[in-house]
Amino acid sequence: CIGTSISPVVEAMRQLPLQDVGDSAGRKLVLNLACLVRHAEVPALQACLKDLTSSESSKGITLTWVGPWPPYSFVADPLSDHVPGVDA
Repeated sequence: CIGTSISPVVEAMRQLPLQDVGDSAGRKLVLNLACLVRHAEVPALQACLKDLTSSESSKGITLTWVGPWPPYSFVADPLSDHVPGVDA
């Protein structure tokens, strides 16, 4: 499951300060993660995230995920002067 896959990332993040979510409850952002997975593997990832949501909710941890999102390229088109994400 994803828990063992991201363990090294989580360990490295323990050194980082938490970010305010910006709500009135004073919640903190622990992890903002983007996963690139094959379309066929999306249901397995969603099942894993549901399991993590259930197991972590008793600790006061809320997991929120969105997607799947359509593919997006952050690389400039070599035939265009436009760079994705940058307004001209």
